[in-house]
Amino acid sequence: MIGVEMFARAGGLGNIDAMVDPDTVTSFGTQRSGAIERVSGLADVIYDNYKIEKGDLMIIISNSGRNASTVEMAMRAQKEGIYTIAVTNLKQSQSQTSRHASGKRLFECVDCIIDTCVPMADATMDIGGIKTGPASNIVGMYLVDLICNEAIKLCVERGIKPYVFQSQNVDGFSNDEIYEHFDGRVKHF
Repeated sequence: MIGVEMFARAGGLGNIDAMVDPDTVTSFGTQRSGAIERVSGLADVIYDNYKIEKGDLMIIISNSGRNASTVEMAMRAQKEGIYTIAVTNLKQSQSQTSRHASGKRLFECVDCIIDTCVPMADATMDIGGIKTGPASNIVGMYLVDLICNEAIKLCVERGIKPYVFQSQNVDGFSNDEIYEHFDGRVKHF
């Protein structure tokens, strides 16, 4: 959900490609998705289906940072020379064992760590002994939007024209230039 927040979104950068694989999203089955994120080898299959080039960066998002697919995606990106950023709950990840054969967690395999600082188990509330009030998505979306905004600001300061989506629901705007510019580069356009 957090990765999709950045993709083709009004106010967001046009060169972002959400690496969303149908097997990994909960809309195709929550139990299935939970099991698949623990499978080794999946990250290479997903990575190879995208046009990732030197100079790109990859933001890998995982609240727990312990499952094989995210750890392996970070490892593969690092191997390919891609700058990696983890958006993760550092305290929770540090307190959990890895589910990857290497024993590593996501924060141990990236160039930059952005800590969501959400409470353990993603629960901000206790209602009668029931842990609830998940915050990782809200915090994660806020953080990735800040990253995009800062990137836009840096581009403008350096005289580089950033490709920024405008709302498709406001008359007078068109995103066709973005779609044309990144045609063949962004998989899900």
